[in-house]
Amino acid sequence: RIRKHTVMVNNDPIAEPYLTKEALDSMGDYGPVTVPRGELFVLGDNRGNSSDSRVIGFVPEGNVVGRAFVIIWPPGDAGGLTPG
Repeated sequence: RIRKHTVMVNNDPIAEPYLTKEALDSMGDYGPVTVPRGELFVLGDNRGNSSDSRVIGFVPEGNVVGRAFVIIWPPGDAGGLTPG
């Protein structure tokens, strides 16, 4: 669920320090939803303008072919991502 600009998983808030204030402010309440086994609920970092699982629904795990490992934009935030 998304509530008051915060993504919650099993009622626990998820820390998303990479989101801008604009992205947080553009995020309306959503859910709750139950993600089926073998499926993923994906969210873009540009929350106000992302066609993510709030629009397209769940994504089968088998459709994921890679993993993000680096930030390239904006240049001031460029660097490696911590695996998680």
